[in-house]
Amino acid sequence: MQVAYEIATRTGGDPGYPGLFGPAEPAAAAQARRLGVLETAGWAVASRGAKEAMADALIRFKAAGIELITRQSHARLAAVEAAIAQSAGALHADQQLGNRAGRSIPIARATRASSAASCSRASLMPSDDARRLSK
Repeated sequence: MQVAYEIATRTGGDPGYPGLFGPAEPAAAAQARRLGVLETAGWAVASRGAKEAMADALIRFKAAGIELITRQSHARLAAVEAAIAQSAGALHADQQLGNRAGRSIPIARATRASSAASCSRASLMPSDDARRLSK
């Protein structure tokens, strides 16, 4: 936190934006009174060990007097989980598009392709094919 603050005070904000402001030191830590427990897409494929570690952590939170809310106990948290699940498909598609675009440069170098069309075709290759080609 302190490093980010020091950088921001020396470089300022983006044009038209004030940058960081407020005290140089973060506020003192305070114990949470309530935590939301989200089970997103990764939960379904999490290992048994990961799920056991999460269960142990939740037991410790409860023992410390922290209220835990879940989609079963709070409709608003259920709505958050549903929104995350809906957006996951779009996010995955965006990531795949970004991955394709990022492959264009190494593929062009590896194949000595000089045209935009060659790079474009190469960027549509499956990841494994692109990796083999760019080696």
